[in-house]
Amino acid sequence: MKYIFFVLLLIFGCGASTAQLLSVTADYPAPLKIKSSEYASRRSAVLKRIPLHSIAVFRSAEEYNRTSSAEYVFRQSNNLLYLSGFTGENGTLVLSQDGIEIAGKKEHAILFMPAHDIKHERWTGPAMGPAEADSQLQIQSYPNDSLDPCLHRAFATTDTLYYDWLHPILKDPLPMKDFNAGREETEELEKDFPSIKEVLPVSPLVDSLRMVKSNDELALMKTAINASCRGHIAAMKAAFPRICEYQLAATFDYEIEKSGCEGLAYPDIVGSGKNSCFLHYSANRRRTVDGDIVLMDCGGEYHGYAADITRTFPVNGKFSPEQRAIYQIVYDAQTAGIAEVKPGASFKAPHKRAFAVIRAGLAKLGIISDSGWTKIDPLTYPLDSISTGDNAPDVFRYFIHGTSHTLGLDVHDTYGSKSIVENEVMTVEPGIYIPEGSPCDKKWWNIGVRIEDDILVTKTGGENLSAAAPRTIDAIEALMKK
Repeated sequence: MKYIFFVLLLIFGCGASTAQLLSVTADYPAPLKIKSSEYASRRSAVLKRIPLHSIAVFRSAEEYNRTSSAEYVFRQSNNLLYLSGFTGENGTLVLSQDGIEIAGKKEHAILFMPAHDIKHERWTGPAMGPAEADSQLQIQSYPNDSLDPCLHRAFATTDTLYYDWLHPILKDPLPMKDFNAGREETEELEKDFPSIKEVLPVSPLVDSLRMVKSNDELALMKTAINASCRGHIAAMKAAFPRICEYQLAATFDYEIEKSGCEGLAYPDIVGSGKNSCFLHYSANRRRTVDGDIVLMDCGGEYHGYAADITRTFPVNGKFSPEQRAIYQIVYDAQTAGIAEVKPGASFKAPHKRAFAVIRAGLAKLGIISDSGWTKIDPLTYPLDSISTGDNAPDVFRYFIHGTSHTLGLDVHDTYGSKSIVENEVMTVEPGIYIPEGSPCDKKWWNIGVRIEDDILVTKTGGENLSAAAPRTIDAIEALMKK
């Protein structure tokens, strides 16, 4: 909305026509929402996994101070968002197959949240309260002062509590008691409520559900991915020798927010020259020089759903012979990896195939001493015979990470199966990184290349959702000429 207001101010201040206004605001998509009935179906699926006499508790993410005067932007915990659609602070979802007594009724799913605080909302703006959650989220909702009494009653007859003591976001206690994560606190809980025999994590209840995306979820992900493709294209077009890494990041950030994303799915990674060889480099402060290669791993987030795309390009718009050779190997490896994406295949299949292509490619360039692979066709070599990682140390020096992870509400989303499943979204992202000082010809030093795309698993194979961002050498060079 802030961009729309700014554009309106500029346009009307300059006497623009209605047609001009429409052409400018067309970049802002109407918000896409997940239906309340879908959230209800997700809760029902989790309830079926909860044994009788058990309770699952899902907490909001906590607020964290950035400085003494400001907080980090709040981002809801993934499981609570997935099961309720509630985006506010200090919320708690309680699920029980037996049902929980509250207000003279027995409920299987209850959402607790802060009651309206008019004085606070004068500063922060209107917030969703229990009444609005009832109508908008279609879930029975109560103010937080009802939570402690409700849990006390429920825990008295509970055998098993599902709760994430050690989740990175959920280190703070259950709202009813000042617990820290750990065994002593679990023992104290079980002492106060003797019927509780064990405390288990919530991940087994939710992970496999989150892995398979619905049509509504895919619509949100495609919005994030399309916006991120536009961000990468804008950065390539803006690139020139001596531009700073943070300026390329800012170009990407502006474009994704202009396209509707609320923000980044993860901090921008923009590594130029030697920094392209650091996988999660995030300082983004270096000024580029002519001849640099630039690796940009950047993705936007839309309504909680992430994109994760990496593109690598020459800052001057023209790959050097060495950059071109390394890039082509990575491109071939990614193409081969994407071809392995199909329902029922091992999740490791794309990595094994990409690894084989990179191993053969580096051997043929003489960067690694693996002469046997110069005579092998990596595209037809049996997957089960491909050794990766520590079993192939020469290759692992330059290709030091896996090729795929799941994608969704988290950049590295949940896993519920060792096999690839239909309507899963996964990345395919091989890379080669040759830092200065590597045991190879110096002409290869400081070349880091990664290509990453977001792949939807369909009935017949993998659909590249991020194909709009150029990834071939010719397409990148053609784009950067404009």
